[in-house]
Amino acid sequence: MKLRRALCLCLGLSAVACGGDSHPTKPELDGDDAGLDAHVPAGDGGPIVIAPDGSRPGSTRASRIVSVAPSYVVVGDPYRYRVKSSNKSANLEMEGAPEGMAARASMVQWTPREDQAGTHTMTVRSVSGGASASASQQITVKVSTSTLRASGDIDADEGGSVFSDNPVSPRMLGAGVYVPPRAVSAGARMTVSELAQAPATPNSSGRASAVRFGPDGQTFDAPARITLPLPE
Repeated sequence: MKLRRALCLCLGLSAVACGGDSHPTKPELDGDDAGLDAHVPAGDGGPIVIAPDGSRPGSTRASRIVSVAPSYVVVGDPYRYRVKSSNKSANLEMEGAPEGMAARASMVQWTPREDQAGTHTMTVRSVSGGASASASQQITVKVSTSTLRASGDIDADEGGSVFSDNPVSPRMLGAGVYVPPRAVSAGARMTVSELAQAPATPNSSGRASAVRFGPDGQTFDAPARITLPLPE
């Protein structure tokens, strides 16, 4: 006797048999048909077609935002968040966004000003069709100011170092960078800055300053060494 696998669905019936006996209303799938759509007899005699992903023809599945937004930016730096939605044809909308923040295509963009330092909470929505096809995500962005504590020129042939020795910020004393000879091909001006607000990290004690080394995007042909002060 040919073996069959039964697909049991509750369709408002008092009970559906799932045993080995044949049943006239029991939907069955041959082993060769695994993964195909199941046609289940409905009360009016017409089929209900259920696809493998659980959707039905003509239905609209709710979209979801599956990306994680950056939660930190420094004043004057560009903030970029590429929103990834399960519905690739959806449009973006913002609610409660700070001045200057805009959503274009799938990208949220913003360059915060100094007077926008602090914490901002807003909602990004992925909209397509009706409300059932839309999704929303609340994001929080911390905007920090940056104070220059030390700067210096690094020679291409001899290298050099830049360290903070400014007593105005004792927690920054000793923070710096050492660049070995021939590590930068054309020389560079290195900076050491203190951030007013630090990015959230799992092991942060809040007692040490957050240090930023510049310029952004600087590359080295040999390993550079940074020094960070540790709180007592």
